[in-house]
Amino acid sequence: MSLNAKQIEAIELFALGRKNCGQVAKEIDVHPNTITAWRRDKEFTSELVRRARELLYDALPEVYKALKVHAKKGKIHHIRTILEHIDNLEKVNQANRSGNISFSWNTPDAPAH
Repeated sequence: MSLNAKQIEAIELFALGRKNCGQVAKEIDVHPNTITAWRRDKEFTSELVRRARELLYDALPEVYKALKVHAKKGKIHHIRTILEHIDNLEKVNQANRSGNISFSWNTPDAPAH
């Protein structure tokens, strides 16, 4: 199976971490059950993890600079947040390799689903 245009669009929205499943389904005009089915597909989740990592790693210099500023101010929760995000990506990647997929974003901008 190769990814279609709507799947690629969904991956981009999820990778940016600003949309939940319902929002993505509405934005790309598919039924929420379609999103659920895609999330169970290894190719879809592999690409999502790859793209999320790519975006995260591209932003790391800026992220680390901001974290350093916040850490100096005693705002350690910022560091914990980014480390948890990286850990979540690794867990998804491991689950993808084992065939046990469960993926969700829990960010202030996107409610848990």
